Amino acid sequence: MPEPLCYSFHAVARCLERGITERNVVETVTRGTRIANSGEKIVFARGRMRVVVTHEAMVVTAYRE
Repeated sequence: MPEPLCYSFHAVARCLERGITERNVVETVTRGTRIANSGEKIVFARGRMRVVVTHEAMVVTAYRE
């Protein structure tokens, strides 16, 4: 995944709402596992964290399972 990550407005709002830090996102993308790759988006997982990222390194959303 190219660095640095960019964040969509939606991703920033959801991270703030859900108490997800930038560190949570970066660790999930860099140390997590790709669990889905559909079209333009990749879903990374690490523990309960999920981060949806485009192939252009734009974070779409983040959440906990």
